[in-house]
Amino acid sequence: MTKQEFETLAGQQLSDDDYGIVETVYAFYPGIPDVDGKKVAVQLYRQFGLTIFQDMYERANKISEIESAIQEQKRQLEYVTRAPLRSILA
Repeated sequence: MTKQEFETLAGQQLSDDDYGIVETVYAFYPGIPDVDGKKVAVQLYRQFGLTIFQDMYERANKISEIESAIQEQKRQLEYVTRAPLRSILA
């Protein structure tokens, strides 16, 4: 969801830093569903304001870091498993 889309749905403008918090929570917090996640995020914002997103941010940020590490490990694994094939084709 873009910043402009969130602001339109929430009916309020946010600073880039504040939207960064909302975006991280929206994308990574396990309690925000994949389906209707935009609606849930907007409802949370309307009901509790930025404070709830600030509270949820630490967990969402940690999950983001873990997911990035997992993706890096997957890339490394694919590189290693393809090494024999690369040596054959070289």
